[in-house]
Amino acid sequence: MALTYRGTKGSPLTIEEIDSNFAYFTGSHSITGSLTVSGSLIVSGSILSTEALQISGTLIPVDAGGAALGSPEFYWGELYLSSASVNFMGSPNNQIASIKAYGESVGNIFGSGNVYIAPNIGTLSGFKNLRGSFSVGTASYGIGTGSVTLGQFVRADGNYQTVVGAFNQVNSSSNSFVIGNGTSTGSRSNLLFASGSQIQVTGSIITDGVYMTPQTINNNINVPSNTNALLIGPSISLNANSTVGANSVLTVLGDITPPSSINVNSITLNLNTLIQATNDTEAADAGVVVGGLYRNGNFIQIRLV
Repeated sequence: MALTYRGTKGSPLTIEEIDSNFAYFTGSHSITGSLTVSGSLIVSGSILSTEALQISGTLIPVDAGGAALGSPEFYWGELYLSSASVNFMGSPNNQIASIKAYGESVGNIFGSGNVYIAPNIGTLSGFKNLRGSFSVGTASYGIGTGSVTLGQFVRADGNYQTVVGAFNQVNSSSNSFVIGNGTSTGSRSNLLFASGSQIQVTGSIITDGVYMTPQTINNNINVPSNTNALLIGPSISLNANSTVGANSVLTVLGDITPPSSINVNSITLNLNTLIQATNDTEAADAGVVVGGLYRNGNFIQIRLV
């Protein structure tokens, strides 16, 4: 069915022809030329084109809520941009936007999870990334401004804070670096926390024969030959299988409890860290355990009772 024009017919249109012309606009039609709309074009269905749609102006949604370009089921192929900016807008106050990777890979973003780029992305339990934050991982997010979280269930509460690992112990210290090593949301802990001019390590540092820990040591310490080793800790209890190799020196800083037997070539004790006591009774009152070392002046003694 086509439109009937009076100029083409050469006479007035009949009632049937007028009705047919109106009915023409209720179905689907092809446009072989150009369509110019000076006002608004309102389409309740879909606009399908087998050729490229050329637009010289700007596509603007009808309301501030915006509209989606594609969907997880029907998505666009590629996006080409010149020297232009990509602006993420949202509400309230233009603070919600996100980049989400569906499937195994999207460009250079790999994985089936989400990459959240602030401002303010809704995440676990309603928390949101603040402006300038970046989060990658499972249920990881930054409440602090300019924060970075990488890992599993990690959270950055401090401004410009970087948190990696898993299930970190949350704090609000700004400009800090945290490595989480917790096992669940109810058992959060940090392997390392660096803030200001201090670094706190809850585990042990072992490098080039140096053993340092802020926690109690109850372990086997095996120092290889020709090595100078340093053992630091508030309470050190060496197991019987601990060894110090030939031509090696083990320096201990802290309260040490030796095992019943140990293969030792050389041990250097810092007398300033040992408790001063004249006998086992005084040593016991001072907190030295049975088998522990204490000093009587320049002499090293072992508490036996």
